[in-house]
Amino acid sequence: MKRLESSAHALTLTLGRTVARIDGLLQHLAQFEKARQHDPEPAAVTPDEHDIEEDEDIVINRARHPYRLSELNLGRWRIDLEHDREALDAARRQVAAITPKRDGKLAETRRIIRDKAEQPTTDQDGNPNRKLLVFTTFKDTAEYLYDNLDSLATELRLNMAMVSGNATRSTCGTNGFNAILSNFASRARNRMAKATATFE
Repeated sequence: MKRLESSAHALTLTLGRTVARIDGLLQHLAQFEKARQHDPEPAAVTPDEHDIEEDEDIVINRARHPYRLSELNLGRWRIDLEHDREALDAARRQVAAITPKRDGKLAETRRIIRDKAEQPTTDQDGNPNRKLLVFTTFKDTAEYLYDNLDSLATELRLNMAMVSGNATRSTCGTNGFNAILSNFASRARNRMAKATATFE
């Protein structure tokens, strides 16, 4: 739900990763069942090991309460996994249809930025303040906003930057964390710059 609240783009990526993990698990189940036909008591191996031999068991949930595939009702589990995969992939396709052109949240963000740039507030000295910070929880959303606000920033003659953990992007000056903060806080640094920034 947090990914959905952040952006359709972030949720699409999450659903895609989850579907891929289910595909990998289904592949392990098929491999294990094939091996069990030849050896009813295979040796144990953790799922972290990528090169799984056909005569090996697989340990699941190793960190807390580990159990082996040989201990499970694999037929029933496969049905549940396939059902989950179908539902999640259908949701992924629906959310992926929310392209930037159809993204209402992105459109509203664009409107707010345009209003701020064209009708800026003023500071105590009467100088216009066109600076704007956009905060988001997820790096995926920050990158999505940066990519899809670029044309608007160009149109409004704004500089734009993104800081997300150790990842930075910028349309002006040095592309680095300290440089971006210095450009945005230009008055504190005795520098003049206009910037729109998205931050994680």
